[in-house]
Amino acid sequence: MALPNVLQELYALDSQMAEAMATRLTYGSFVCSDRGYLFVETPKAACSTLKWILAELSGHKVTPRRAGAETSRKMCIHLRRIHPVPSLAQMSDSDIVAFLTSPEVVRFTVVRNPYSRVVSAFNDKIRNGEPNYRKFWSIIGTHVGHSEKDYSPSFPDFVDWLHRKQSPDRCNLHWQAVSSLNYHKLIGYTHVINVEELAEGLRPVFHRIAEGRDVGDLLQSNRVNESLPSDWRRYYNPDIAQKIFTFYKDDFHMFRYDADSWSAPAKGAVAASEIERSAVSAIRDRNEVIADLLDELQAARRASRSRGGG
Repeated sequence: MALPNVLQELYALDSQMAEAMATRLTYGSFVCSDRGYLFVETPKAACSTLKWILAELSGHKVTPRRAGAETSRKMCIHLRRIHPVPSLAQMSDSDIVAFLTSPEVVRFTVVRNPYSRVVSAFNDKIRNGEPNYRKFWSIIGTHVGHSEKDYSPSFPDFVDWLHRKQSPDRCNLHWQAVSSLNYHKLIGYTHVINVEELAEGLRPVFHRIAEGRDVGDLLQSNRVNESLPSDWRRYYNPDIAQKIFTFYKDDFHMFRYDADSWSAPAKGAVAASEIERSAVSAIRDRNEVIADLLDELQAARRASRSRGGG
């Protein structure tokens, strides 16, 4: 048997649903027999940080490197061929069943306020023009009536496109509803952790899978892919908030986030020095990628000249 067949039998799914779930878990699940855990990542909910932590706990050294079109070397941690912790798809049938059902296994995942998560997805992937996401500029631009090739969508543009053209259960992982993305109605998670209280939520998990390691230290030393500090609430007004609440209504209800949380006062101000440090870090990451690409281009040109290609 294979992962889709095990899932089909275990959860009484039809073949199409089993294949979709298997595809998701082949990429998004991380399992460790020695430490007894199953982790399912949630894009834009501390997933980069947690993947680096799990790699560290595995005892394998992962060296940041350029990965595809990512603009930060540390994003290599998202490549399955690089991450040292296997997925459910690499397990035997009996182990798959055990990881999904055994009371001895810690099954954990992280959730996030949909208002905050969608702002993070927009800023990181759309506003910043990440290479693999520039295609959405023209898609969203066309939706809102802009024909310019390089039109950069605003957050209201993005939200309207989500609300009118996308399905919360079938869209890009970075803005797909978490309730469907991580199969919360099927997988019996022992710990569903709110990213807003990440350290506190991880303590009982790490007490079982990483005894003796300090959660705060692990989080601090593995902080990656953070957006420039800003208050996500400033992106909202009643109309935008209503569209997001409608789109992510299952997430709001399942994870008990307040529909009015977008209008709550921000907690504290962001110091300019923190903004500067974050900006410099992001720029350096991107410059390193550019330097790598230039080195490859120069090497290719030298090789071409040595072959007489001019």
